[in-house]
Amino acid sequence: MEIGDNLIQMNLKKLEEVINGEGLHESFHHLEIHGVCIDSKNMKEGNVFVPIIRVKDGHDYVKEAMDNGAVASLWKKSYGTPPKGVPIIFVDDTLFALQQLAQFYRREINVKVIGITGSNGKTTVKDIIEGILRSTYRVHKTKGNFNSQIGLPLTILEMKRDTEFLILEMGMSEKGCRIIERFTWNSFRGNCPKVDVKNQNLFKNACILQSEEIEYSVNIKSDDQEKYMMQRSTESNRLLERLRYRMMERHL
Repeated sequence: MEIGDNLIQMNLKKLEEVINGEGLHESFHHLEIHGVCIDSKNMKEGNVFVPIIRVKDGHDYVKEAMDNGAVASLWKKSYGTPPKGVPIIFVDDTLFALQQLAQFYRREINVKVIGITGSNGKTTVKDIIEGILRSTYRVHKTKGNFNSQIGLPLTILEMKRDTEFLILEMGMSEKGCRIIERFTWNSFRGNCPKVDVKNQNLFKNACILQSEEIEYSVNIKSDDQEKYMMQRSTESNRLLERLRYRMMERHL
């Protein structure tokens, strides 16, 4: 990615506001970011570095990230003292800040989102949908199985501004979702072919949106149990009935 690419761009003052950060010196407010990166070795000119704590702690590589072209870095408030002379935005949690930025960018673009989750077949279904849409629309999709709490926001932040459809593959491990919210159009969630659950509450928890419901969701190639087939909002009962009849006819 080079500066000028049709990706996320804003000045550091705006970035600080978006992620509820603090502590950025006013002399750095005007600096522009062009993209986001969590790998200090793969920084591009103008990227903002987000140090993630995994096997290695990204905070230990802020200086390297700056040397490789980063314009600024986030920094977890509870993590010691950052390098001097570096544009730093302090946040409570760097991963959550990454997710907040991705949410802001998706809202700003107002792209149509297709989310796919389940135990098996997510990547295949994602690629099939992308193949159908790309002949007519500008499509951005999850690379490989980059579907974690880190991979999902990074996928969104790599999206070009002229994208019309965003296809997200989402790993399903626990309840709570900060990226997805209610859409005004029909949203489909793939569940392929059967959710590997040890109790019926796990699927329910994985599909709960933190504060809002999507308009409706359909499980692709699911088994015949209704609790897996569809999670419905109250205004869409007729679609549920049609799906129920189709499933009954298929197995007569």
